[in-house]
Amino acid sequence: MKSKGFTLIELLVVISIIGILAATMISFYGMREDARDSRIINALGQAGNVANTVGVMSGSYASACESATEFNNVEKLDLIGEDIIDAGGVLTCQANTDSYCFSSSLITDTNKHYCVTRTKSGYASSKCESMTCTFD
Repeated sequence: MKSKGFTLIELLVVISIIGILAATMISFYGMREDARDSRIINALGQAGNVANTVGVMSGSYASACESATEFNNVEKLDLIGEDIIDAGGVLTCQANTDSYCFSSSLITDTNKHYCVTRTKSGYASSKCESMTCTFD
């Protein structure tokens, strides 16, 4: 005698497979945001390296920023800034003769920033203000 339908075991197996797939998709979403944060942090580190090179060669860091939210096109810094913005970051750029401060908000926590100065880089609780960051 054949019955039409599914057994309880078959239903439980299908439900557990769907649950595993859903959990995997949710974790991939978080990994995507982490990857975007890594892209922002990497770009800020590159910008700091370029600014250090420009500062050493010209004796001034002032040419690094075109405005408070954009890098200058010196040594292709503008392309690095576009990469930060394309990743979803909000760039802050400050530079003068003696120093610079670059920062961006992060994707996973918009209240968290990554900051790069002439002497230090790391996570900060706020963006660059008056050429400094409040590092965590």
